Formats: sequence, C-alpha cells, structure tokens
Amino acid sequence: MIFVSIVKMAANCRRVADTQSREVQAGWLAESGLERAAARLDAEEDYSGETWTIPATDLAGRDGAVVVVEVLPVDGRPRRRLVRARADYPNDSHHRARQTREVVVPLQ
Repeated sequence: MIFVSIVKMAANCRRVADTQSREVQAGWLAESGLERAAARLDAEEDYSGETWTIPATDLAGRDGAVVVVEVLPVDGRPRRRLVRARADYPNDSHHRARQTREVVVPLQ
C-alpha cells in the first residue's frame, strides 16, 4: 500500500512538472511572438498580425506550437500599435498551455 502511494505521488509530481514546463514554454513563445511582430512592424507599418505555426522540429522535437499575433490601433495614438501574442503549446487541446502577452509598440 505504501508503494502504491509513492508511485501515485511520483506520477502526480511528474504531471505537475510537465504542466509547469508547458506553461513556461508557452510564455517564451508568446514573448517571441511580440518580438517577431515588433520586427515586422519596423519593416512594414501595415502589418496586421499572423498565425505563426511552429513545427516540433523547431522546438527540439516532441511538440509543435501555434502563436497568434494581433496588431491593433491604439485610440488617440496613431503612431502606436497594441501587439497581442497568444501562444498555445503544445498545439494539442488536451495538454495545451496557453499564455498571452501584449505590449504597445511605437511605429518608426
């Protein structure tokens, strides 16, 4: 009975660690989406966002991801854009972690 309890506790710890790992990766991907959008806005002011699909091979193997980037005008600030990036990692609805980041970016 003690052995079964230890195995269950270890399995639960593993699930928690996996969940935390996915949350951190999704956060990094959302930050990358913001950086990608800022670079695109520097190159073309009419950039309005994109859906960035990242294959598993680009993320060291096991799971792919999707980052949805939105670029919106800022009321009363014509030379600023609100950039929002939502990252889903992995791109699997059962195990997905979702993180969203946003920032206001000045146009050059």
